[in-house]
Amino acid sequence: LAACRRYKPFEHIIATTAATALGEREDAAAVPGLIEAMKKSGAAWADLRLAAATSLGQIGDEGAAAVLREAMSADSDARIRLAARDALEEILPPEEAVDLPTPDDIRGDADRLAVGTVAYLAQVERGQFVG
Repeated sequence: LAACRRYKPFEHIIATTAATALGEREDAAAVPGLIEAMKKSGAAWADLRLAAATSLGQIGDEGAAAVLREAMSADSDARIRLAARDALEEILPPEEAVDLPTPDDIRGDADRLAVGTVAYLAQVERGQFVG
């Protein structure tokens, strides 16, 4: 994934494609690079984080559990939180995987955030927002 930096304008697209291919190949040597990809922040890198989470689940290396747990609980994109949760389900032993939040729990957080955002914007539009 580091080689993608040479193509700066397309770096995120190339890196996303590479991350997907590495997961499909179940290439364990790619785990450190995929873990680093999970740490890229911002909306421009969301597709890369999604592909990296999915690929880490396909590879199944328990060494990725910490970064996947972090993404599942803290990523701003619900798609990535769900992919991280699904990857953990693949990676963790069954007795640990049962403690993961359900997909509905994760989607529920996103739904609550969306509803709250819409309500806030409606207040702002009506001039009801107080600092």
